Amino acid sequence: MGYRNAMESDDLPVPEPSESSERALRAIRVSDAERDAVIERLRHAVAEGRIEMGEFEERSALVYNARFEHDLETVVNDLPVAAATTPATRPAVDRRWMLAGMSGREWRGSWRPAKQNMVITVMGGQEIDLTAVEATDIEILAFTVMGGLEITVPRGGSRRRRRLLLHGSEHDGG
Repeated sequence: MGYRNAMESDDLPVPEPSESSERALRAIRVSDAERDAVIERLRHAVAEGRIEMGEFEERSALVYNARFEHDLETVVNDLPVAAATTPATRPAVDRRWMLAGMSGREWRGSWRPAKQNMVITVMGGQEIDLTAVEATDIEILAFTVMGGLEITVPRGGSRRRRRLLLHGSEHDGG
């Protein structure tokens, strides 16, 4: 037996609601901020060893091509939901993985770098701005393949360079 509203005729069949019709009702377009949040969740999954870099790249392409909420849900439905933390409650870390695969990433403003930051960029770009960071003695190990990396340090900040660039570019500001 189907559902009816007051405007329907008694002699017309009314279909049962299906999963696809309910999904269509939820067809809400996603914003760039929602896409960025899913990409961040994927980055955490790579850092935790839940997915490999190749799978990260495949899923990232799906995220950037996603038009609706359900498109994003299918990309991360097998990953745990990360606990929401704020910079004030987030514990200090000794090592951070900073990944960009076929995408771009900016680290600027008030953020907490780890003592050792592993930067991996594959066919993408990263901008790391340390001018507003209060921490000192930060190590950045960078590996870039067909991508770009820009690091800005505060005036008077010292730096030692050890890097590997393959078909990439580097800009050292500051």
